Amino acid sequence: MRRYDGVIHLVTAANGAPSFYKQGHTTDDVGNPVHKDPPAAVHSSRNLCCSSSSNILQVFRHESVEQAVALDEQMQRCWKLHPNQVIVNNDPTADPKASFHEKQVRATAAVLKIATKTTFKKRADRVPATALASNH
Repeated sequence: MRRYDGVIHLVTAANGAPSFYKQGHTTDDVGNPVHKDPPAAVHSSRNLCCSSSSNILQVFRHESVEQAVALDEQMQRCWKLHPNQVIVNNDPTADPKASFHEKQVRATAAVLKIATKTTFKKRADRVPATALASNH
């Protein structure tokens, strides 16, 4: 866990914004199929399914809303002991487009906070103890 300066968890749309959670073959907001580059071991990936092109895989989401929420909560629990875990929730009361933008803003703020905090800590760790003990 200490390998990572921070863990930023964006909560699944299934939890708080279920109308935006997409299951099965997914598409973007315009209706275009969402694709990923094929992994090295195509047949071992559970969440990907081959599309018509052998060079492109179309994303296939197997989990129901309930399963997605359960997996999301399990992932949060896995990282709960990390000192810099930030959970970015969905706001079901806000306008959906504004809500996602706000989620992006909060995630960006979390990245900057963790980066600033760890940068200063790493710099302080490099200061010799004699410099910290001296009285000017």
